[in-house]
Amino acid sequence: MDLSSWQQRMMSRKSERDLVAALRDYLAGWLPEDFLRLPEACRPGKIRDGEDIYEWAFTLTRYRFSSGPALLSRLEEMEVVFSQAATRLSQLRATCSREASETSEAVA
Repeated sequence: MDLSSWQQRMMSRKSERDLVAALRDYLAGWLPEDFLRLPEACRPGKIRDGEDIYEWAFTLTRYRFSSGPALLSRLEEMEVVFSQAATRLSQLRATCSREASETSEAVA
């Protein structure tokens, strides 16, 4: 799947659980030798939840800004996919928070 397809897949997820599963699928498509080409600090382990998504999106973006133009294209791709997932997660959490607030106002 190309980068654009992965970005669309991240944005179409309807829950945090679906987003985690999509990122796991993305990482499962990487070959072991692809991971070995990455700096050790940029090799995500198992993605368990939304906090892992945020953590890796931040880590990968920070590395991109500190590494200069020699950044590997696969690492840049991973950073984009995780950033897209973090954006979607924020949207999902904002929607849940807004719905919870509206529900509590309706009950009061």
